Amino acid sequence: MIASQSNCTTRSSQEQNTLSCLRAADVNTLETLNLNIILEGFYGTFVFVPVVDGTFIVERPTVTITRGRLNTEVLLAVTNAHEGNVFVDQSLTMNISDYVSTLFPDVEPWQAALATPIYQSFGTNVEQANYAMGESIFVCPTYYLLHALSTKAWKGEFAIPPAFHGTDLPYYFTSYGPAYDNSEFITAFSNGFLATAISLDPNAKYNSSDITPEWNVWAPGHTEMMFNETEAGAPIVYPYSTDDALLERCQYWLSISANTAQ
Repeated sequence: MIASQSNCTTRSSQEQNTLSCLRAADVNTLETLNLNIILEGFYGTFVFVPVVDGTFIVERPTVTITRGRLNTEVLLAVTNAHEGNVFVDQSLTMNISDYVSTLFPDVEPWQAALATPIYQSFGTNVEQANYAMGESIFVCPTYYLLHALSTKAWKGEFAIPPAFHGTDLPYYFTSYGPAYDNSEFITAFSNGFLATAISLDPNAKYNSSDITPEWNVWAPGHTEMMFNETEAGAPIVYPYSTDDALLERCQYWLSISANTAQ
């Protein structure tokens, strides 16, 4: 498609090959083609993504992770409560099985059908898709890493409404203007990352005003740290256990990872 619309298929092979032609093509033409291709993609997805070529990328990420071939010994992972919402068309009407099939075209129909019983309790079709998108792409891969790193991995969840993907950034970089502008919360939320960067442990507090309680590693008790606010607007930070049902859904995504290219 790119080659034909860039007039790179009409030149003779003796003159130059297609790739050389594209490299010499007008940048504005390529920019327009790139945008058009992206806009034609399924809502919330990226058309151009890394693929396993056997040389540069030798295997799927989940294969590498489950083999324990990692380039770190410490992990601090924080996901947001509603990671998937901004990547789902909120006017979507298709059922969850069709959504999974469209999101991951290589998934077999019977594999997509397995999503129905595990997501049908999450409300409307859109709400089910929100969770499926968030868990398949963002949340569950986090747990695969947590499993692999075991006793040197910490897990947290950011739940300040709306808790969409990326809405946590202003609480690390306050110049962006956090919606919940509470100094106690901002200190607690950001200091865990800085402590891990400095001391490889989020419990190595360097700020006495940090209200975060003792943060246990994720394994073996599946302990996470919740970062939220109360209805009255007070910061609330507390440990809790990962939902077993969530871990079961993550096993579903892992079981079809060969078809989702993960």
